[in-house]
Amino acid sequence: MLVSLAGLAISYLIFQNKGSNEYGPRYYYDGITYLALLLSAGWMRAPEVLGGMIPPWKVKRGAALALGFGALLTVAGSVPFLMFHYRDKVNHNRDLFTSVERAGISSALVFLATGSGRMPPGDLVRNPLDFRSGVVYARDLGREADQGLAALYPDRPALVYVYDPRARRSTLRPLAVEDRR
Repeated sequence: MLVSLAGLAISYLIFQNKGSNEYGPRYYYDGITYLALLLSAGWMRAPEVLGGMIPPWKVKRGAALALGFGALLTVAGSVPFLMFHYRDKVNHNRDLFTSVERAGISSALVFLATGSGRMPPGDLVRNPLDFRSGVVYARDLGREADQGLAALYPDRPALVYVYDPRARRSTLRPLAVEDRR
């Protein structure tokens, strides 16, 4: 069981995802069953293994100290870093929507030339079913397709969103004026 639990963790390190809207370590939940069985078996055998060498009160006190200190270190040592990491990841992934809000755009057609953060353009196209929201998001499918879609929304400015993940900067630039009919 221990080998299969370790194999699960190692396999997720080897087979990386392509990135997108993924938060949390939900892919390790499969291994929790193995870990629970392994821990239960160890606790059940502990008196047999330690049988008489250490007084029971010392075993209980040592286990309580080890578990308590381990929990304290886990919470105090990881929670602040995880909060920073996930806040940064969410901000990174929401850059498109933040850029549109920061620019004060209330009505536009935004073509996504790139994704935002780890999210590909397909995960960022979040329009209502009737497309009557103030800002309509669309994937950049090339000059002709962009021109055709922009022609359907003549009352909205057409913008192109481009994100540079290394510089962590995004730009919203107008679709070339000569491209719009």
